[in-house]
Amino acid sequence: MRGHALGGVYGNWVQVTDGRWKYARAPEDSNFPLSMWSNRWSTMPVHVPGVLTMPKPDRRARIDFMPGSEIPVLRQPFAPGDRLPFWVGRGIEGRHHLYDLDRDPGEAENRAGEPAEAERLDLLRTALAEVEAPLEQLERLGIA
Repeated sequence: MRGHALGGVYGNWVQVTDGRWKYARAPEDSNFPLSMWSNRWSTMPVHVPGVLTMPKPDRRARIDFMPGSEIPVLRQPFAPGDRLPFWVGRGIEGRHHLYDLDRDPGEAENRAGEPAEAERLDLLRTALAEVEAPLEQLERLGIA
């Protein structure tokens, strides 16, 4: 059996591959719950007028430990209606992607919804457990 790799973009799809299959899971119903974890709030470019805007931490923020780390970071939860970081996916809910890379290396044929997706979903759960992903990530993806 091949190993697997896990990746993604904050607030977008979470992806897992075993080398043959690539599965990108989008949030199921909404893109929440969603938190940003960072030790760089004081040095991040949170606002450049006309170019870049990112919400600043508010009173909901708290010190927490990023999964798999012993280093404290600031965790800012977001809720529906909040201004979100500019890179958060919008309108991707329920749009999962599954590709058989051996047969379709160009990723032209989305196989999501086929029986092979159930096995990739199990692989995704396993990979998220290995990196100690918080429960909110599984909730966001509709796999809690």
